[in-house]
Amino acid sequence: IVDMDFYVRETLKNWMHLPVRSTPGTRDLFKINETSPLLSKKGRQLFHSTIARILYLAKRVRGDIITVVSFLCTRVTRVESLLVFLKRTMTRKLYLHAISSRQLLAFIDAAFALHFFDSKSHTGVVI
Repeated sequence: IVDMDFYVRETLKNWMHLPVRSTPGTRDLFKINETSPLLSKKGRQLFHSTIARILYLAKRVRGDIITVVSFLCTRVTRVESLLVFLKRTMTRKLYLHAISSRQLLAFIDAAFALHFFDSKSHTGVVI
């Protein structure tokens, strides 16, 4: 069992006022509102720090949030829906089971040219 429960709690300590959610993103996650006001300098710093911490978490034990995290790394909006999901599932762990002593399975997927205007892609992996 691989868990990062303490790390998740530390990441969420400034966000505990948010509700919980059963999915890491919303249906309109990939819709970009070009008229949204920019974050303040402090807001940008908090956002980038939080997303960097969650990216670290996602790459190690929380593959279930990697698609949302990778998209949020390209944007400075929509982080709240991921945070409320992470709050609900903060004790989720990565369970690794051996099929044999020499076999490791990895499942990798990618969404190419997902964004109409800039043709950016997203990827994810489960081991």
